[in-house]
Amino acid sequence: MKKLFFEQEILNNISDMIMLLYASESTLLRVEKLEKIKGAENVKILKDILDVFVYDSAGKINKSGVDAIYSFAEGQEQTTMLTGMEHFTKVAGINVKEARRRIADKLIEDNKYNF
Repeated sequence: MKKLFFEQEILNNISDMIMLLYASESTLLRVEKLEKIKGAENVKILKDILDVFVYDSAGKINKSGVDAIYSFAEGQEQTTMLTGMEHFTKVAGINVKEARRRIADKLIEDNKYNF
């Protein structure tokens, strides 16, 4: 642990992962709460935002984790950790192009940012 204090790049990777995970979870909880209040039909666009954010975040979390693992692990330990990163950052594929278009269309329709 004392050595980790001096490994700023690895700590940066870990902090990036934590921030993205926290933001993803917070967004998910907010959308779930609004869905209970407003109904599923009224939060469709928010679900699109959530899906795109989580999809993008999973890729970024994976890259930060892989970068950190390559910085300190070797051999079988590295292989095991990389397999874990792949497993735990896997998300269902979504059509981000269409989701982003629906989000953009809503913004254009409302003529303001209202999320």
